[in-house]
Amino acid sequence: MKAGTKRDASWLLVGQERMIDMDSRIPGAELHDWSDLATGDLVSVVEPRGSAYQAWVDEKMPTSDIVWVRRYDLGSRHLVDREDGVLIVREQRNQGLD
Repeated sequence: MKAGTKRDASWLLVGQERMIDMDSRIPGAELHDWSDLATGDLVSVVEPRGSAYQAWVDEKMPTSDIVWVRRYDLGSRHLVDREDGVLIVREQRNQGLD
């Protein structure tokens, strides 16, 4: 498929070569309530496709719809958007380490 031929809002142009059907990237995605998460919490992050990793909550937007996590194993920082269908489960509450 040539880039730009599909005008539906559920498609995303990636680079200049291909498009991704945004509706198919997260089958059965659900929204999760992250309002109880706090900076410094140890969490398990489960991606919609099933991959999982442990991380620390690095920062959270006041609306709780976007959370920045830092992977425990790699130390890399990732933005997680609630609408992406990612599950974040708190494993340990921050013990005042911030």
